[in-house]
Amino acid sequence: MSNKWLFKIDLKDESVFDEYESVLQISFPEELKSFVIENNASSPELNGVEFNGVERVYDETLSFNRYEDEASTFLSAMNSVGNKAYLPFAKDPFGNYFCYCIENGTVCFYNHEEDNIEKGNISFKKFIEVLQ
Repeated sequence: MSNKWLFKIDLKDESVFDEYESVLQISFPEELKSFVIENNASSPELNGVEFNGVERVYDETLSFNRYEDEASTFLSAMNSVGNKAYLPFAKDPFGNYFCYCIENGTVCFYNHEEDNIEKGNISFKKFIEVLQ
């Protein structure tokens, strides 16, 4: 069963990835770009996901639009995470972020209260597929 994505805000300009790459000195993986283009600022209807044995909630995909004021944004999340090795792409309802680990294409979890990254062993593709 495929998930239904709700409340999408269209990505206004795909060149935003080039701008972020240049300013932040990072490189976006193609699978992350494709996902954001398809699901920018959207919420999955089925939003539960087990991450390292803990049930987590995927609240919404971050908005990658420049100057977005109606959604949580990639840049504000990137400022919170503060580590270019982990690209935030979604948040939970509690202000934590799901991040793409550039080193190996897995998903990790940034806990804002503890200011730490919990590494995972699930690929980005599999993470999106197992939302329930």
